[in-house]
Amino acid sequence: MIPIWKLKREVQRLADQVSAIPLLVFEPFIQFQYDRNFPKNISVHHGVRPLEKKVAVFLIYQPKGLAQSIFLTVDHLISSGFEAVVVSNCPLQIHDLELLKLKSALVVERKNFGYDFGGYRDAIFLLRQHHVDCEQLLFLNDSVWFPVFDGSQLLKEMSESQADYVGTQAFGEWQGQSFDGFFGSYCFMLKKPLLNHEVFKEFWDKYKLSSSKEVVLRRGERRFSREMLKVSSKSLALFSLERFAQTLDQMSIKEISQALKDLIVWDRDALSEKESLINADMSHKKWLVEAKNFIVKFSRSKNFVGSSPVTSLTRLQFPMIKKNSDMLYTQARESIVNAIDTGRITGLNPIIERELRQKVFQIKE
Repeated sequence: MIPIWKLKREVQRLADQVSAIPLLVFEPFIQFQYDRNFPKNISVHHGVRPLEKKVAVFLIYQPKGLAQSIFLTVDHLISSGFEAVVVSNCPLQIHDLELLKLKSALVVERKNFGYDFGGYRDAIFLLRQHHVDCEQLLFLNDSVWFPVFDGSQLLKEMSESQADYVGTQAFGEWQGQSFDGFFGSYCFMLKKPLLNHEVFKEFWDKYKLSSSKEVVLRRGERRFSREMLKVSSKSLALFSLERFAQTLDQMSIKEISQALKDLIVWDRDALSEKESLINADMSHKKWLVEAKNFIVKFSRSKNFVGSSPVTSLTRLQFPMIKKNSDMLYTQARESIVNAIDTGRITGLNPIIERELRQKVFQIKE
């Protein structure tokens, strides 16, 4: 019997696909009018900071007012050497706007047309209008809390990498020398010479905006990433399933046992296999291999950041927590809070911990 949660998810996915059909007809006309009246459709506010060689486009959607973690993220961008172009896909409250202007080069208000890739696209056009010759361009959105630990070195690693296309997380696996997948669009960076490549320019010039999340994922995140992977001189994603598996290989039997208990599982067959491993004799020579293989196998179909949130934070030092409302990430956040309360996760930024607890508490209510 299909679980209720899975049935609801598939029904919603089908509904999204059906609702996207009329959008394919009307949205080209909507985009034509949007671009034709581009200066009127966005509000651009100049902040106190300069537009320089290292720019971060930070896409936010906070219709109830900005959370404190937004300012935390902008401060981290500055301390990492980036000037922020904050793009809000909804109107900002006056006091939030004024605070952002004190920390940013540009603050842009626009409608939520095209989701994150719509905002990214408008930022690209504005940077062109301002004749900004970026050496490095970071794209980040507020679908994650970042950085969850003070002193995160993620942006430093991305910036200092020799790659001209750098992702936070790779989805997919290597098949020999080729990568069959894409980099997540919630945080990635491009550098010269890729920023000057015709493929990069043409992608944004020809990109078709959509208000369908499924279409944006396919036409935006996946297509953009695959095109950049083809033309980049060198690409790198700092976190991947391979790195996750390598991390498990370095863990002791006791640590793997705890990672197994922390694994977010709800599918009946997988849950049965998990319980069987938990109750098995850990001293048996095959147990460690079987437990690791199970965790990796499950993470192959689920994002390991969501399925193994505690292991990702504590062992991988993954510097983000997903805000996604899917069941996987909802349970992941509950697991993280439990690990904090039991002392297994320490050092989380207090602003993010407070917002994390609020989100977990609201859902439970």
